[in-house]
Amino acid sequence: MQVAGSTCFVCEKNVGTIPDAVGCRRCQKVAHRACGQNRTCPICQSDLVPGSVLHTAADPVHLIDQKEPDDPDRTDEPQQSGLSGSLAVFVVWITAVVVFQIVTSVARVANATTETERFIAMMMVGAGIYGGWCVRALRDANPRAPLHVHGWLGLTSVLSVTLGAVSDSSAGAGRPLLAWMFVALYLAKSKRVADVYRAGA
Repeated sequence: MQVAGSTCFVCEKNVGTIPDAVGCRRCQKVAHRACGQNRTCPICQSDLVPGSVLHTAADPVHLIDQKEPDDPDRTDEPQQSGLSGSLAVFVVWITAVVVFQIVTSVARVANATTETERFIAMMMVGAGIYGGWCVRALRDANPRAPLHVHGWLGLTSVLSVTLGAVSDSSAGAGRPLLAWMFVALYLAKSKRVADVYRAGA
């Protein structure tokens, strides 16, 4: 496996020498020794090994083809990439927002007093379903998931304000916008988000 000259998956700078490297043999992810401290592989969550081990590792295709000893706890399902800490809390929060959006929008459809209000409420239900897809994309470490979350919250904000205007009730209309601002700040500043979704790109 090529180690020297590889790109560090943390700082995205070249790794100069083998002794200065750590990485994952299976996924061919390499990082500087300093950057990789207390980290695991962003793809499979395996512990990182020294550069000298990576340098002598077999072709990753062969590693994948080799069957490991039977493990009763092993499944063939893909592992989720790094959904822990603040990112796990964020995904749970987004899930709760989606559920709340769908439930309240269905109620608005049932209680709408005009056809326009009912139509926009139905669009809010559709936006909530899109939000559910965004949650799935986040859990699957889809590299475009953060972009879709922005799109979902932007759509929800516009529909919420419009629904408040046509129903003469602006209560809660600004909450999606506040949530969008919070999410934008978190997605832009979180190092965990950058590690998980950049690694999947």
